[in-house]
Amino acid sequence: TRLRDWYKYRKVLLVNPNNGKAVVADIADAGPAKWTGKQFGASPEAMKALNLHLKSRKGLIIFLFLDDPDNKIPLGPVTKKY
Repeated sequence: TRLRDWYKYRKVLLVNPNNGKAVVADIADAGPAKWTGKQFGASPEAMKALNLHLKSRKGLIIFLFLDDPDNKIPLGPVTKKY
């Protein structure tokens, strides 16, 4: 329960360092399965936002945990340039 409570108000900012694309996502479950050979898995929408939805669907991803107890950070692609 302690780990569940830690994740309860957190989202992740996922960044593809190869193309600069980013998306804010919820943490939904553990995965991917070891047999896939992948270290990262996300929803089809998040993978498309990161441009990892084609071909082998493998690549580097930077994870940043976002604390959002008031649910003010919107989910979805980050379109603002910084």
